[in-house]
Amino acid sequence: MPYLHLIDEAIGLLNTEIRLIEWRIKYPEQLHQRANKQFLSPLFLVDKTTLINIMEMVSGLFLSKSIIYQNGKPAYWVDLSKGFEWLFNIKIGDCYQKHEDVIKRKPGKLTEFLNGLADFIRKEHDKKDIHQFPVYLTQLHIIYLVVTFNQFHEMFKAIIVTSYGDVGIVRSD
Repeated sequence: MPYLHLIDEAIGLLNTEIRLIEWRIKYPEQLHQRANKQFLSPLFLVDKTTLINIMEMVSGLFLSKSIIYQNGKPAYWVDLSKGFEWLFNIKIGDCYQKHEDVIKRKPGKLTEFLNGLADFIRKEHDKKDIHQFPVYLTQLHIIYLVVTFNQFHEMFKAIIVTSYGDVGIVRSD
């Protein structure tokens, strides 16, 4: 009987299923079924934000390869789109077509939404009056900064970390 081993495997699977059902009856709190209970994001888009604007962000992140998986490989279009769908409780649909819609925009509107976001950041920066380098730096000050940086850079190059995690000094003898 060539199929006898298949019947034995089927009986083994049925016994396992029966055991699982018995455990669910005996221990319901540990083995309750999770009926696709994915947590909903508390974030939603305002009405004036369109899907094409969101795809500008998704396209930029994808093309920059700024979002990666745990293994270090860049995230796929579909995963980035699904992430944004979950984050903002939206349905993007065909992410490839939406990306093409972004790319095919007129040059003046190509990154209109991202430019608007950058403008908001600049306005907030100006409002906070963030101090930058003083304007009164002279050429002498700049030369001093460059020389100091170069000295620091040379000193930093001399410090190495060994494979055991110890820090050592490289001698230039």
